[in-house]
Amino acid sequence: RWVVFNKAALAEHGWTREYVIGHSDFERHPPEVAAAYAAQDDAAFASDETQTNEESFRFPDGREGWYLKSKKAVTLSN
Repeated sequence: RWVVFNKAALAEHGWTREYVIGHSDFERHPPEVAAAYAAQDDAAFASDETQTNEESFRFPDGREGWYLKSKKAVTLSN
């Protein structure tokens, strides 16, 4: 589940923070996209190294965009 989300990505998708925070990729993306993102998360959790992923996507208005994502597992104190 998302706990933070980039403001620029929110604007590009036309999403609000309330729409994404507390929800998962599987609730906001098609199943095949969500599964790919889950695999990226699993790789980040399984490694001490930062995982970097570059991917293209299509906006709802048909424009093509690119993401460069860096993921690393972190442990937050309660």
